[in-house]
Amino acid sequence: MNREIPIAEYRYEEIYPSFKAGTDEKRITSQIFHRFLTRVLPLQARRQGPVKVADIGCGPCDTIVDYLEGVASERGFIIRATDIGGEYASSDGKARMVLAQAQQQRRVPIADFSVQQGDSFAGALVNLLSAPGDDARGSFDLVFGSHMLYHADRESGVETLLDDVTLNLLSGAGLLMLCHGASPAGSFNNLRARFGRRSTSLDQSDTPAVNIGDPTLVVHDHCAARGVPLIELSFIARVHFPGLTDEDWHEFAHPRRYADLTRRSPQAAENLRRLLFVTERAPLEFEGDKSERGLDAYLAAAREVIEGNAGYLPLAERIQITCRLDTERSFIESVRAAAEAAQPAT
Repeated sequence: MNREIPIAEYRYEEIYPSFKAGTDEKRITSQIFHRFLTRVLPLQARRQGPVKVADIGCGPCDTIVDYLEGVASERGFIIRATDIGGEYASSDGKARMVLAQAQQQRRVPIADFSVQQGDSFAGALVNLLSAPGDDARGSFDLVFGSHMLYHADRESGVETLLDDVTLNLLSGAGLLMLCHGASPAGSFNNLRARFGRRSTSLDQSDTPAVNIGDPTLVVHDHCAARGVPLIELSFIARVHFPGLTDEDWHEFAHPRRYADLTRRSPQAAENLRRLLFVTERAPLEFEGDKSERGLDAYLAAAREVIEGNAGYLPLAERIQITCRLDTERSFIESVRAAAEAAQPAT
C-alpha cells in the first residue's frame, strides 16, 4: 500500500524514508567514517573501557549504527543519544528500538546505551547525554552531529552547541564530527536555503524550521574565531529522481491531487516526497505562497537543476572535525592524516 502524502502539514516520518532510499549520501558518509575511525580509534587507545560515543540529533539512530558498524573495536561502544523529537527519543521511541536491535544482533558491539529527549541547542548536553550514575562531562571520545544544525533557531544556537561539546563533553583526545551540506548554487542545500521553511508560523509540522542556510560556514567561522582546530572533508553525493515526466511536474504543483498521483504512479510519489524533504514545508501552505519562495517557483528551480544533472540533485557534503582547544597538536596532526586518508576519490 502506498503511503499517504500529508498536504495540510509536513510530517518528517512520512517523507524522510523516501529521501534516504534515493540518495547515496549515507553510504558515502559511512564509508568515510569507517576508514577514518579505523585509523583514529587506535590513537585514543590510552583510555580504558569502551569507546564513549554521543549522537546529537540522533533521529532513529540508524545513522550512528551505520557509522559504527564494521569498525573494529575490542573495547566496544557506549552510546548516548539525544533528539528533540519524541517519536525518536521518548521512552518508547525508535532510537531505543534501533540501538537495542543493533546490540542484540551484534551489528555494533554496544556495551551500553541510553536515549534522552531534549533541545541540543540549549547548552545542556551534559544533562541530555548523562545516564543515571554516569556523568557525561569531559568523557566522550566521539561526538556525532549529522544533518541537524540546520534546525537551530539562529546561528548563535550552532555556536552554543559547538562550545557545549568542545568545552563540556569531549575528553582530551575527543573529537566532534559534523556532517552537513554546504550551499553552492545548484545544490540541495542551496534550494533548501532559498525555499525551505524558516518560521514555525508557516505551517503545522513535527520538524523544526530550517533556519541555517549553510551550517558548514557557521562552524568554519566560529572555529576560526576561537582558534579551535578544524579539519574538513568535502564530497558530492546525489539524490536521484528517476523517470520524471512533464505530467509529474505538473501534478506536483497541485497538492490536492497528491492522493491520485500516489495511486497512479508510486515512483512519481517517491520523487515528490524527496522534493518535499528539501523544503520541509506543508504542501498546502507551500502552494498558497505565490512569492518567489512558493511552490511554483521552487518546482521550476528544482526541475532546472535536476534535468541539468541528468536526473539527480547534487548534495555538496562537508564532514567537519574539531576538538578541544587544549588538544595536543601531535594528536591533531595524526587526526588530520587519518582524515586525508579517508577522503573519497573525486
